Amino acid sequence: MNDDLRITPSHAATRTEKASAEAELGPLAPLAAEQRLASFYAGCPVALFTTTPEGRFIDANRAFALLLGYADPTHFLDLPVPTFYSDPRKRQEIMGILDREGAVHGHEIEFVRLDGTRVWVSITARAIRDTTGRVVRYEGALEDVTPRRRAQDLLSLSDQRFHLLARATNDTLWDWDFAAETVWWSENFERTFGYRLDELEPGPESWMGRIHPDDLDRVYRSIHDAIEGTATTWSEEYRFRRADGEHAIIYDRGLVLRDGAGKAIRMIGSMMDATLQRRQQILLAWQRKVLEMIALHHGLEETLEALCRDAEELAAGRRFTVLLASDDGLRLLHGAAPSLPASYNTAVHGLLIGPRAGSCGTAAHRRAPVVVEDIATDPLWADFRHLALPLGLCACWSTPILSSKGEVLGTWAVYRPSPGAPTAADEEVVRVATRLAAIAIERARADLALRQRAEELARLTEALQRSNRELDQFAYVTSHDLKAPLRGIANLSQWIEDDEHEHLSEVSKRNLELLRNRVQRMDALIDAILEYSRVGRIRVPTEVVAVGPLIEEVVDLLSPPGGFRVEVAGLLPSVVAERTLLQQVFMNLIGNAIKHHRDRASGRAVVSCADAGSHWRFTVADNGPGISPRFHDKVFVIFQTLEARDTSEGTGVGLALVKKIVEGSGGAVVLDSDVGRGAAFSFTWPKGLG
Repeated sequence: MNDDLRITPSHAATRTEKASAEAELGPLAPLAAEQRLASFYAGCPVALFTTTPEGRFIDANRAFALLLGYADPTHFLDLPVPTFYSDPRKRQEIMGILDREGAVHGHEIEFVRLDGTRVWVSITARAIRDTTGRVVRYEGALEDVTPRRRAQDLLSLSDQRFHLLARATNDTLWDWDFAAETVWWSENFERTFGYRLDELEPGPESWMGRIHPDDLDRVYRSIHDAIEGTATTWSEEYRFRRADGEHAIIYDRGLVLRDGAGKAIRMIGSMMDATLQRRQQILLAWQRKVLEMIALHHGLEETLEALCRDAEELAAGRRFTVLLASDDGLRLLHGAAPSLPASYNTAVHGLLIGPRAGSCGTAAHRRAPVVVEDIATDPLWADFRHLALPLGLCACWSTPILSSKGEVLGTWAVYRPSPGAPTAADEEVVRVATRLAAIAIERARADLALRQRAEELARLTEALQRSNRELDQFAYVTSHDLKAPLRGIANLSQWIEDDEHEHLSEVSKRNLELLRNRVQRMDALIDAILEYSRVGRIRVPTEVVAVGPLIEEVVDLLSPPGGFRVEVAGLLPSVVAERTLLQQVFMNLIGNAIKHHRDRASGRAVVSCADAGSHWRFTVADNGPGISPRFHDKVFVIFQTLEARDTSEGTGVGLALVKKIVEGSGGAVVLDSDVGRGAAFSFTWPKGLG
């Protein structure tokens, strides 16, 4: 308000009525009327005021004073009106209305009270003019609207928070008014599903009309039961069609609002797009199923068929195929296509890989994905579209299946009943499927290698066993056939010596003895050769062998000459071995120490053992004549001896046999010796059970 004006008596009465009243009251009539008006003005519960055109209060009642926090109007009558406005610009706005229109009705502004607090008031005022049209005062009334304004502010804040929350969350909020048959959707509906809100149907058909047909009955029954029953909440999972025709997986939940009688009047809720989470769960389950089939050695065709069928359940409306690269890498062969007719599969079987060979042949040629959005027009399908189009195959995207080494194993193809490009969901299915297919194909190929090798090994084993049987028979026959004449020669020479003993010269006697010695040597050589041939070829069960007692048996069998000592230094362990083979090793090593010692009466051999990690290192050391280092390799060669055949008792097989037994058991044998300082033969043997 611009100016304070005292509120004058009511002008509603006409001059005639006024004159009549004054006549009745006589001289006191004007005074009584003025008093009544003043009394009404002062006690009126409505805040009344009058101001001057210059903006100072002329008068105000008690209600006005209390509204602004004063005990009595006299406390502010000298104050200028603008001091009460929280925003001086609002006063100028009101004054402009009064100047133009002469009155203002229900204009809401904020005043500052005496204690500094603020109050919202609705102001109604008019300008009082004289006969010349000049404004002489303003008078009006205030109404406290603070509670309503605060309620509006709270409602506005709540509404603002709701809309911010609706925008911040990924969920789509909805409000279904059963009486009005309308459904309100939050802005996220457009962002999530691609529909413009102003294009949606106003009622529940905007929701139910987009639920997947296979889910509609179930969802309708569940929400109907919730509304018609006594439930306060409802939830469902279903597929919901997007604007692009694809279906999202939705988790929907709502709150049922009821009146006092329990009747459902409204339902509010939110839709959460769970497509990504559910697809990840489905993809993981899909991968686990296929990997289990691979691990359990299901057939390749069975595995690929399951892979295609599961993919078709995951991506409705798509059909999937697998073609396998031929061994020469020039063609693609049928692998799996559960939803395509046999005639089509037969037609593409043997497809030549090349730069214009449809989607699959071209993808294998390029070693890169090929996307054909329209088979009817794409030149890559010029030679094949007559096969695809009659079957409703309008688009085909093919991806090469690559091995771990980058080789083309085949192709994974996606067929679509209408032209178009793959979606992000399609690409994800392809990514998982090609990886699983590659694992399955590589595993199948590996199994086929393994099977072929197993068959070959079985053939070789059978041939080896047959050869061993023949060799054993040959060795037996050879031994028998060789030893028979040897025994005859030995017997004959003995008979000659016995019969002609008196007539034989000493030279002849020595020659006959030399003959028998060579016969015995040949007999021993035959036995040694047979023993050598059996090592590694004839296997007997292994056992835990205590080496200490084994040495005692060996010494007992060898029966060293008087004075020759065989000693054991320290404790000897137990090993896992074929007992006879290990015994043969010690028999040869200790026997050589005895046989080649020049002074057997003072001879000595010591058996010891040391820990060599995964093996034991056994050593047989003697104090004999020793062996020159230049002969160390020669002594382990079969039939090699260091002494003349006529003077040596050896066959040249013993150390070769030791080497063969030790190395066949996973160990090694070495010699440490020199002329004049004895010989130490060491060999390692796996600890086994130790």
